[in-house]
Amino acid sequence: MTVYIDISQLEKTRAHTGIQRVVKEFLRRAVKSTSIVYQPILFDTKDDFPSVRLLDINEIKHFLENPLYYQFQQKILSDISSLCAIDFPLFFEIDSVWNTTVKRKILYPLVKEKGAKIVNVVYDLTPVLFAQYAYKETIPNFPSYLSAIYNYSDLVFFPSYASKNDFLEYCHDAHSSIVPKTKVIPLGYDHLSTDSSMPLLSDIESLLNKKYILFVGTLEARKNHAEVLKAFELLHQKYNDLHLVFIGKKGWKVDNLMQNIISHTLLNSRFFWLNNINDLTLNQFYKHAFIVTYLSKYEGYGLPLVESLKHGNITITSKNSSLPEVGKDFADYTTDDTPEALADLISYYYEHPRDYEKKKNFIKKHFQPLSWDQFYRSVCQEFI
Repeated sequence: MTVYIDISQLEKTRAHTGIQRVVKEFLRRAVKSTSIVYQPILFDTKDDFPSVRLLDINEIKHFLENPLYYQFQQKILSDISSLCAIDFPLFFEIDSVWNTTVKRKILYPLVKEKGAKIVNVVYDLTPVLFAQYAYKETIPNFPSYLSAIYNYSDLVFFPSYASKNDFLEYCHDAHSSIVPKTKVIPLGYDHLSTDSSMPLLSDIESLLNKKYILFVGTLEARKNHAEVLKAFELLHQKYNDLHLVFIGKKGWKVDNLMQNIISHTLLNSRFFWLNNINDLTLNQFYKHAFIVTYLSKYEGYGLPLVESLKHGNITITSKNSSLPEVGKDFADYTTDDTPEALADLISYYYEHPRDYEKKKNFIKKHFQPLSWDQFYRSVCQEFI
């Protein structure tokens, strides 16, 4: 079996969070496969209907070692028909393919006519359920992508039952008479890099020794960074040793938030925004955090929630979408995403150290997420 994986978006964005982390973790295991032939592909965006570039699997190994700067050298041009000339081809759509040049409503019927199988991963339905929080290019592309899945996909993976249920409900609302096979496979988590040979910057080391609230995630309206910052402003008036750290790149629809961050009187003294750190540094911030917050308005899974809990952190998150499913009894939930409610919950743990330690010990002892190896094996079982 040959499994085609379109990594056009990964090559374009070179990002290291969210979907891109999932794609890279899958590829790291795919390049070692002896039972399945994986063929990563890129679409040439110069044409109205692009040709396909076949990537050497050995180059993927080099790309994963240096995903930010590596430039692919070995590119063999082909056409879509030739991709289906082999026996039992399968298109595994794990990347954010809805924003690529080749629209799936055109691609899928062509490859299905040639006998190909199509397997998708749908992470969440933000662009259709909460369009006000979605990236502007995604909003017009996503409904068409979902329609192509309903009509042509053989199997759809979801990271949570919440995202699966959203998909099925949207399918029903769209009056689709076709419902593809679905399966829930939670995303994996392994400890982030702890390579001690990579030194930390002195200012980072100094910050790690302070008592800080941590928020990891792209700065976008959906994540509620503004409310967390307001909560910290309330806490700052009570506790003079407490700090706040945002870790994540600038996203979309956050002009007001960015202005507030850049002009904040506490920036770089009690409040910090880090937008370009490696896995080693991120691991250290998780390891030393006092409290972690993740007050997203909607998630299909929530990898930062899992990362935080795996480090044994008390993690405060919203009680919506997939978050209670992922955090279970280990996370602390707020149904009132106001700065006052968040500040009150953090204050409780600050002022009750015994309860704080009891909760941390419970998390460290019992929280066990899926590994990326388990995620990979669960996906591949459906290919055979």
